Amino acid sequence: MVAFGTTWSPAGDTIRMIVNAARKMPDVGLIMSLQEKWEGYPIVKEANLPNIFLQKFVPQKELLNDPRIFGFVSHGGGSSIIEAIYFGKPLIVAPVAMDQIGAGYRVERAGYGISLRFSPTEAKIMDIIHKLKPDGKNENVF
Repeated sequence: MVAFGTTWSPAGDTIRMIVNAARKMPDVGLIMSLQEKWEGYPIVKEANLPNIFLQKFVPQKELLNDPRIFGFVSHGGGSSIIEAIYFGKPLIVAPVAMDQIGAGYRVERAGYGISLRFSPTEAKIMDIIHKLKPDGKNENVF
């Protein structure tokens, strides 16, 4: 699942890398929550990939509780981090602003996920997602 809250969204380049990674991983479905006003929304919409389900809002807690969800890409907001930890989902934090960089660092240090704090690459995103997959032997991803 990929969700970036209601206040912040990553730059279009980060969204473009996620979309390009999804294009190369047709066996991985992404549920993406993005506001229409954000730069990344048309990038995802225009890609029109069958493995990306794009919505303006998703029921985050219900999805995190779903066993088919194997990881959570988030901006690193406090509620998202708490909910991911509660439901046992590894985090991929793509910080956007404010305290999210520090939150991503703490998520990584505590072993709850990894932070893409400095210019993530498409290859890095793909590598992390493959390791998170249930058949990707995700015991020691971080």
